[in-house]
Amino acid sequence: MDKRSNGQFDVDGMKGWAIAAPFFNGEEDRWIDDFFPNDFMQRTGWKFVKCARPYLVANWHERKRRDTGFSDWWKYWVHALRACRHAEKLGGLITIFPQLALLACFQRKIFRMKFKVVAYCFNIGEEPGPWRRKFGAWVFKDVEAIVVHSRAETALVCEWFNLRPDQVIFLPLQIGQISRPKDAIDEEPYVLSMGSANRDYPTFFKAIEHTGLRTIVVAAPRCIDGLDVPANVTWLQNLTPDACRNLAAKARVNVVPLIDGRSSSGQVTVVEAMRLGTPIVATETIGTADYIESGETGYLVPANNAKAMTNAILEIWNDPDLQSKFSGNSSDFAEKHLSDEALGIALSSLLSDIAKR
Repeated sequence: MDKRSNGQFDVDGMKGWAIAAPFFNGEEDRWIDDFFPNDFMQRTGWKFVKCARPYLVANWHERKRRDTGFSDWWKYWVHALRACRHAEKLGGLITIFPQLALLACFQRKIFRMKFKVVAYCFNIGEEPGPWRRKFGAWVFKDVEAIVVHSRAETALVCEWFNLRPDQVIFLPLQIGQISRPKDAIDEEPYVLSMGSANRDYPTFFKAIEHTGLRTIVVAAPRCIDGLDVPANVTWLQNLTPDACRNLAAKARVNVVPLIDGRSSSGQVTVVEAMRLGTPIVATETIGTADYIESGETGYLVPANNAKAMTNAILEIWNDPDLQSKFSGNSSDFAEKHLSDEALGIALSSLLSDIAKR
């Protein structure tokens, strides 16, 4: 029952939410909670406490393996436990990424802690096997909400972990405003393809090889190993986030080639390109369908179809008016639906609903 006083409300003693993310260094880090509407903050009176990671995070592009190793799990365990202790005092916990969500819900069970859990940015990356499904079903049985960033994943996560539909929520991935660099990194135009998760570089290389277009690929070595890199492709690795965004801002076309399957990937690259106004060609998968309206904000092409990808790239490359159309439409869409402010409204509404359950 809600207890209201002076416009505020208290739901079962809820005082606020701890937020645990592996990219938090401290309370000074900014996240979606810093963009919650003022009336929400005044009405609830909740505190939001960021729980910094107690470990160093390796650059994703430097990783030689995709899965989480034992030492990584131990670091997540310590991080989750610290966050759970904060959550016990506040009443709620928001975790970011599946590893922290899994361990926090597990610790809540075995230590019989009492607080609500929202598992945000639940990007599994690949379909879990049978034993992971069984363990996940037990751990997540009582989770208040799992937030995914593609609509198709809501049904999949329910299927994988035997959850109710009201436990798995779609909210689009947000990226804060990105400032375009003032100085051009290179005057010669190029096609860019960037990222490592579930990327289909064999199809992309076939698509770009005979175009003669200057092309830059930024990816982990494991994505390129064993492939014949075309002569017009320059492969880079270990770039800083700023360097990657600098490349994305100056590209004429940003291509996101993806392996089609029952897992979601590519949204970070897509949304950053949209925020920068860089025209996009992407494989149509569950990870891109909610973000790109083909022909309006970019092009979606069928999986494993190098010819369709080539045609889409060349159509954008050779048409300045189409470049302008996609750039304007995609940046407008991102500002309206994929900004920190937009997700601040959406997530604060979800937290209010969950607190009243």
